Amino acid sequence: MIRNIVFDFGNVLVNYDFNLFLKSIFGDRKEEMAAFKAVACTPENMDRYDKGDQPFPEVVADLCAKYPQWEPEWREFTDRHVDVVLGEVPGMRALIGRLREAGYGIYGLSNWSCIIYQVMERFDILSVFDGRVISSEEKLIKPDEAIYHRLCDKYHLREEECLFIDDNGRPVLEIVGHENRVLAELDCRTDRQLPAAFRRTANRRKRKRLAGNRIRSGRR
Repeated sequence: MIRNIVFDFGNVLVNYDFNLFLKSIFGDRKEEMAAFKAVACTPENMDRYDKGDQPFPEVVADLCAKYPQWEPEWREFTDRHVDVVLGEVPGMRALIGRLREAGYGIYGLSNWSCIIYQVMERFDILSVFDGRVISSEEKLIKPDEAIYHRLCDKYHLREEECLFIDDNGRPVLEIVGHENRVLAELDCRTDRQLPAAFRRTANRRKRKRLAGNRIRSGRR
């Protein structure tokens, strides 16, 4: 039975758009913007921002030292980074309210740099959780299954009782557009809703619990 709903942040609860943000920095300099993005937004650098081994401004400072031709743009990229977030995803606040009224625990799990605290000040939908895990706080990033375990261990949750809603998974608009159906279906959903790597571990833990129960009851 699903008892807890775990929300990603970006493009699930709040919309963000790096292209629009970079355009606000570079204006009509499209080729220069594309070259900057090819450096600033590589998967490796995005992971560096989000994991938090170095604070976001220090990572950007390292990049600025390597690409000093964009020094003003790097500075703006840091100082205005919160502007990458455009606003709440329509309908999600209402959906969270209905899920909470229905008795579900509401949790947050997201890859985000230390800039997330400025984002939370601006968008309080990111402060409605019963608990949260953020990559830059934990020094863990999705899809490493360790970050999912961290959420469950921190708040004493069972993996198989958690439904993860991610921008790479079930379409958010489908969830918002069919609130009644989603609420009705949640109790019959299984751990197929878990991220694939995490699902394997959840299944192993479930099998161990069942085996332990059989032993305690004298059955095998």
